Amino acid sequence: MVAYTSFQGETLELTPWEGRNIVLLTQSSDLDAGVMQTIVSKLDEAYDFYARITGREPSPNFTYNGKASIAEVENTCGAGCGWLGSTGIEIMPPYFNTLYTGVRDAGLYDQVLFYELGRNFWFYDQPLLGLPSFTTGFAIENRFLSMDASDVNGGPFNEQVSWDQLVTFIQQDMSQLYFSNPNLDWRNTLATDTAPQNPYNFGGADLAGSLLHRLYEDFGEDNYARFWQSLITKEAAATPEQARANFLAAAKDATGVDYSWLFKEGWQFKTGTGNGDTLRSDAKKGNYAVLGFGGDDTLRGSKNAELMVGGLGNDTLYGDRGNDTLLGSVGDDWIQGGEGVDLLAGGDGKDRFVIRSVKEAGNSAQHDSILDFSMDDTLDVSGIDANTRQRGDQAFTFINSAEFHSKAGELRWAGGMVQGDVNGDGRADFQITLQGLDKLLGGNIIL
Repeated sequence: MVAYTSFQGETLELTPWEGRNIVLLTQSSDLDAGVMQTIVSKLDEAYDFYARITGREPSPNFTYNGKASIAEVENTCGAGCGWLGSTGIEIMPPYFNTLYTGVRDAGLYDQVLFYELGRNFWFYDQPLLGLPSFTTGFAIENRFLSMDASDVNGGPFNEQVSWDQLVTFIQQDMSQLYFSNPNLDWRNTLATDTAPQNPYNFGGADLAGSLLHRLYEDFGEDNYARFWQSLITKEAAATPEQARANFLAAAKDATGVDYSWLFKEGWQFKTGTGNGDTLRSDAKKGNYAVLGFGGDDTLRGSKNAELMVGGLGNDTLYGDRGNDTLLGSVGDDWIQGGEGVDLLAGGDGKDRFVIRSVKEAGNSAQHDSILDFSMDDTLDVSGIDANTRQRGDQAFTFINSAEFHSKAGELRWAGGMVQGDVNGDGRADFQITLQGLDKLLGGNIIL
């Protein structure tokens, strides 16, 4: 047993269960050591996740042996209570017991401590001052992500909402309610800590968590981490408008995409049902977004510029004309930008990026960019005639990073770009940027 002084100044004798990053202090020493080690190791992994995405660790506050402490106490500021930006979490006995028995009896983890770790890792009051929803929204969303990263299954949330319902409603349905209601924007929700009307009475912080999930779902953990690590470098905000500008600047730094649509101001939307939809853009002018959400969606663009986001599922996105931004998000997506200078991203999954003509790809400074091409993805240029000097439709020959040989039909990888010579003059007739890729293999290209 060790002496522990609680947040309220009470001195308690508690039993320590020590991990790499955290120490869990319990009232009882008569607990299954294997179960406790499992719980501590998963909380260690959740701590690792938070450290990865933020690029830093909380300031030492409540610690044991130099590690962040989590203590079971009779009285604290809620079911669980965590300091903002510094170590120290407390949990009341009924909620610790829910965690312990859930793991022991069914391998299910209650979410309270994963949420409270998000409080410890909150460092963003200054750049997001004026948008209070995000302080708690950070912990709401990252509780789910830290549990996924720790490979644990969530236990029942409460009698009203099952765990699966909770995850789906916050990560998907809250943002769908927000985007589908033309009377809502960031000023009457995020800036006032208010949520769209919903059956569970979830609040503005839950909406903020849902919007944060858009970034994660579209671009994955690495870019999501870049967002938070960029945000901390922004100047302190004095107004909600400055906080919004900081958020958008960090999102652009991390992804290359303008995420102003998350705030809705000046945007029009067409939204899917979440069950797999076919949606066609009605864009006339200005900012227009087509959002598929769940299911296997087919989204079709117009002659004007638009944003299209597939969401969960194996989606098909056609950009048509205009300078479009097409985000496949999670799933094995089929993405064709069409004409115009397009920004394309597939998200997690085995995505297929389709370029049907030299004009679709573009050249010089005006060409398409794939923002997140990975070795699981495919670039399909088979629709382009590789040799315009011959009749018919010829396939390309991939020459890796070699210089062009003044021979029509060569495709090369150089300077982060795929370049093609279709007339044999030894110069690129089209090019496509593949960001973040060190090398490109012939197996990733349909010639």
